[in-house]
Amino acid sequence: WTVLAFVMSFVVDAIDSDSIRRPLVFATTMAVSTACGAIFPYVSGAAWVFVMTVSMVTYLFVFVRAYEKYATLPPPPEGWPTGGTPREREAYRRRRAATSLTMMCVVMWSTFVLNYFLAWWEHLRSKRRTGEYSEWPFMYDACVDVLAKLGYARVLAEVQESVPTLFRLDLSDWFVSHMNIVWENVSDVIAISSCK
Repeated sequence: WTVLAFVMSFVVDAIDSDSIRRPLVFATTMAVSTACGAIFPYVSGAAWVFVMTVSMVTYLFVFVRAYEKYATLPPPPEGWPTGGTPREREAYRRRRAATSLTMMCVVMWSTFVLNYFLAWWEHLRSKRRTGEYSEWPFMYDACVDVLAKLGYARVLAEVQESVPTLFRLDLSDWFVSHMNIVWENVSDVIAISSCK
């Protein structure tokens, strides 16, 4: 999970980034938070409180990053989806996809954290009551994992479906603008006739 948390967070944050620093910081905080989760079973007392504090502080960075992404998301270019320059449309698509995926990270990581605390509570409750452990936290974790992957796939599919159409529009705009330059600067007319 630690490697997956790092890679996924890095890729999501790097979609619209112009430097490597922010994606690396974001990915590192998610990896540290997840690594702390792997340490929990092996520590107790003050060490557990310290590891939990580190885990929660680094986890909370996902909310900061989501707020930054959402607050800096520009409005779509005028006349969206066909308005603006091709570069503006591409930049907006990237920003919108990165913001959506970051929001998915917030939801996914929050449900995993919630599941951890619910499982911990259920573990204490069921062991006291029956001496056995409940399996529902594992089932909940698996369901959340599947739903998160479906959410990521939905966002990526939306982006992937829009790219060919928008690429054709961009190419068409480019071709028309270049042909207009040719026709405006031409000083004579060439007529081509063909017979079938």
